[in-house]
Amino acid sequence: MVAGRGRPATGFAVLLLVSLSACLLVLPSNPAAAFYLMPTRAWQFAAGALVCLSAPRPGDGRWAGAAGVVGLGLILAGVAVLDEHQPHPGLAALLPTLGTALALWAGGLAPRAFASRLLSAPMAQGLGRLSYGWYLWHWPVLVIGGHLLGAGRLLPNLALVLLALLLATGSYRLVEAPLRRQEWFLRPPRRGLLAAVGAMALAVTLALHWQGLAAGLAQGRVEAGRSVAVVEAPVIYAMDCDDWFNSDQLKPCAFGPERAPRTAVVLGDSVGLQWFPALAEVLAAPDWRLVVLTKSACPIADVELFYPRIGRIYSECTRWRAAALDWIEAQRPDLLVIGSSHTYPLDAQTWQAATARVLDRVVPAVGQVRLLRSTPRLRFDPRQCVARQGLLLEWLGTRRGCEAPPLDEVENARVHDALRAAAAAYPTVAVIDLNAAVCPEGLCRALHEGYLAFRDEQHLNGSFARRLAPRLAAALAIGGYAGGPAESAGTTR
Repeated sequence: MVAGRGRPATGFAVLLLVSLSACLLVLPSNPAAAFYLMPTRAWQFAAGALVCLSAPRPGDGRWAGAAGVVGLGLILAGVAVLDEHQPHPGLAALLPTLGTALALWAGGLAPRAFASRLLSAPMAQGLGRLSYGWYLWHWPVLVIGGHLLGAGRLLPNLALVLLALLLATGSYRLVEAPLRRQEWFLRPPRRGLLAAVGAMALAVTLALHWQGLAAGLAQGRVEAGRSVAVVEAPVIYAMDCDDWFNSDQLKPCAFGPERAPRTAVVLGDSVGLQWFPALAEVLAAPDWRLVVLTKSACPIADVELFYPRIGRIYSECTRWRAAALDWIEAQRPDLLVIGSSHTYPLDAQTWQAATARVLDRVVPAVGQVRLLRSTPRLRFDPRQCVARQGLLLEWLGTRRGCEAPPLDEVENARVHDALRAAAAAYPTVAVIDLNAAVCPEGLCRALHEGYLAFRDEQHLNGSFARRLAPRLAAALAIGGYAGGPAESAGTTR
């Protein structure tokens, strides 16, 4: 290390250890904060600073050449190993970080080694100059372009990545490079610093304002030609009945008189509780008291689950589910309605066995149990599709219906069969299948008679679920529903 740089290097080493420790501590409970906030990512910048401070002089490149190759290997290993199942940034992020540090360090010590010559090639240098702009452009291009072209498809995604590179080239030549050569901006440094801070403050203000407008659009109205479709989520989320992965606290939310003759409990994840608007009508006061027990992304199946979104075992779900079952055993309700998504990574045997373990606990304490079949998933964003119908497509005369077969019908049917097999051993348990009403004739539609049927690709819209209350009442086999004679519904045993 160059003389006089020992103290800064020590400071950056301490910063690296503290920041990495903070990252590992925050990651399990708040992966978004660990990924986006500077204090939990500063260790990677500190690693770069340490490489810079080491400032090796060209010399004997025997070991440096090997270090460069190892560095490139670690970077490639990161590409191969890191996926949605890896918590990031955590220890796995050491692969690309350490690999980059080794490659840079080896380049200073052995500029003629293989890794150094590879990274010094004109194409690599050109991409390096554009890399940060490419990084900044890629996310908005992929998100907005994915909504317009359809996310998850290889060729559209490749085209969007190349578009981001084109935008990065333009911003480099028109903004980044010219700005570096402006002496009036850089001297004195205070002027450039103040301008940068001001630009950042303006950008953050505009981004927050845009976020507020987007949230209002998502929660409010979506124009659909001449009609207006209202996006409606169940009221239970505004009432803070669901803590998602932030805690394992059980938060029963009750509706109806405390001394009602009968009590019903609905237990499930967000797909199960999408039926709340219909259940609230069917199981209404004064005859019923309805209690909601819900935790998003938590299946009502007695099994531990790895949740990719938080990058670890969803232990809060396991503890919350156990507490919910204890509560049901103590309360002994007249009716228990259970609903879960079919998208969890469980095979049919696990679904059946894990559901049976839940039923073993609740059946002795509950009058009747009903298992709701998971509703189909869409192949498209319903709000976006509906919004587009009255704009460009209609103007071009290419307006098309927002409808398609379900995305994963085979997987849905497999889980449904597993639920039926688990329920077969219990005379008080039945499985309710309303998917023929949700997607008539095997087609899922964004709009039903002017009503938005889905609020996203996986969840029913509240107003549409409420319109299915007569079918749900018939399937539950509950008499006295005020909505009139119930239509036939598929209830399987």
